Amino acid sequence: MNKNKINEILNYYSLDNNKYIVISGAAMVLQDVKEYTSDIDIAVSK
Repeated sequence: MNKNKINEILNYYSLDNNKYIVISGAAMVLQDVKEYTSDIDIAVSK
């Protein structure tokens, strides 16, 4: 999936942006290091 699709999926779940961090391949796509990834990995706070 590309940057637009990642953002679309994250917005769909209406998560609080201050309570999670996108990591791994999806983070690289969002930072324009890669064009595509196959999944979204996130780390969440308590």
